[in-house]
Amino acid sequence: MMSSKPETQITFPYKHFFCYDIIGGALPFSSNVAPILTNQNTKSYLHATLDQVPDYVYWSEAIRDVLFYGPYIDKGPISKDQLIKNDIQIKKDKDSKKGVCCVSFEFDGEISIEAAMRMASFEDFDLTLDTSIPYKEIERRHKPFIDGLLSSISLAIPRYQGHKLVYQTTVIYREGRPLHVFPFDFTLGGFTLIPFTDEHIKDITRFAQKLTTHQELANTARLLSKSFDKDADQLMAFIAAWNSLEILINKNSKKLEKKLYEQKLRSDDSHVEYFIGRLKTLSDNRLKANDKFAILASLLNLSVNDRIEFDRIKDIRDRLIHGNDISIEKLPLKAIQTLLDKVLGRYIEADF
Repeated sequence: MMSSKPETQITFPYKHFFCYDIIGGALPFSSNVAPILTNQNTKSYLHATLDQVPDYVYWSEAIRDVLFYGPYIDKGPISKDQLIKNDIQIKKDKDSKKGVCCVSFEFDGEISIEAAMRMASFEDFDLTLDTSIPYKEIERRHKPFIDGLLSSISLAIPRYQGHKLVYQTTVIYREGRPLHVFPFDFTLGGFTLIPFTDEHIKDITRFAQKLTTHQELANTARLLSKSFDKDADQLMAFIAAWNSLEILINKNSKKLEKKLYEQKLRSDDSHVEYFIGRLKTLSDNRLKANDKFAILASLLNLSVNDRIEFDRIKDIRDRLIHGNDISIEKLPLKAIQTLLDKVLGRYIEADF
């Protein structure tokens, strides 16, 4: 008789919750809660108080604050379980005093997770940082609904001013016991904890001296910064990063081209070789974005791989704006952020 294989994955129910503050919004006094779209597995509603936020959201927020921020805060000889309960009450009391206009989404579903998943158990809950949790899959399931409803609000409300994420939580229920999921490789609220060093402070000061006095560079840096927003849509973040790089290239192309000609052209500079070769093929002598980037690459001593990466990103961007079917999730956001960070940093250092 053949023995059955051990079960490696088990299916559990989950709850996935988002709450956004509608900036400047106000519900009428008669409508503290206004349902929008609701079905068996989805609830969405506008609300004028945060009393509508489920308890498990406050638990998740308090767990993160106490267990992740806890090592940096001296709270005396109190158990972590009690600290979490205290923090929940503080958050609820604070939220009860707020007048808001929020839209919330609560999704119910099922997800398969590893039976041998690593987790820690506490008095009232379990906790996992296990990266095998398919958190991104849960997000992908519900993102179209969230995007569609937020877009509907922006179309329906005159003078719409945007929205800001207030709460985001995922809880899995294992035999009725809540398992709070923080699958961010030990991050806080989706952000990695980065201790600032003295070197970071020096860099901030050095960059600020240039960015606070040069508007064109400040605009470029602002767009790059915007692309890193936690709440930013992947498409909007990519466009912001691309526009940032394009502004830097176009705004300074004539000045950089002149500087390149003034310098002694090195015979081993592959960027210059590429640039001169391109000039021979341009009948109207109008430089394309790739040509302008080659000039910048030469002056900033970028690598050939940097120029190849730029060409790759630009090709995807061109196909996107010409209506080709490009998966938003596969846009090279991280690649353009990395390239732009390098280019902008060297540009500031070069002091053109």
